[in-house]
Amino acid sequence: YFRQEIDQAGWQRESYPRVPIELYGKIVKDPLTGQDLVLEELLPSETSEKGTTKIYGKAYHLKVGRQDLYLITTDVAENDQSDPSYKNLLNQLYYAGNRVTRLMDEVVTGFMGIQLMERLGIDHKVLHLNEGHMVFSALGLIRREMFRRGKLWGFDEPQVADLNKNHRKDAEEKGLTFEQSQKAVSERIGFTSHTPVPAGNEIF
Repeated sequence: YFRQEIDQAGWQRESYPRVPIELYGKIVKDPLTGQDLVLEELLPSETSEKGTTKIYGKAYHLKVGRQDLYLITTDVAENDQSDPSYKNLLNQLYYAGNRVTRLMDEVVTGFMGIQLMERLGIDHKVLHLNEGHMVFSALGLIRREMFRRGKLWGFDEPQVADLNKNHRKDAEEKGLTFEQSQKAVSERIGFTSHTPVPAGNEIF
């Protein structure tokens, strides 16, 4: 993960060489097209007129014993690496001291993780979250549940969002609200932590 050195004053210094992930796993292909499976998510942007920028990711598959391990990376050609939103946030380290960096990393990891499972047809019965790093995957499941229910009524994603924002009663009657989807999703999530103290659990 990183390389440690001790400087002349006795202080630990870390360097973070790029991990050649492509040497350890195979890039995941889209089952429908056979091309590299590209994930995407919107993040806040200070430079975009819309206030958001689209970040892309890909995944690598490794076999660990009998288990499948998927590693998501945003170090892909589809990203505009000159975009400050990418350069300042995602091209950093997951355990960096910057809280904004960590928050954006967790958004990408959580939402893209759910996208990856859905695109690969992985229908999990229970989602196990260890620590808070993957908490946005729970929100990703809630979002998916809302839109899945919307499709049953013939709605697309913007229509579902509009119902929740402007037509609350109609959304509740059709089971599309955040709260209703949250209840359905919470029954399929398990959470564990080895640091059950305030200092080990961030609040954004």
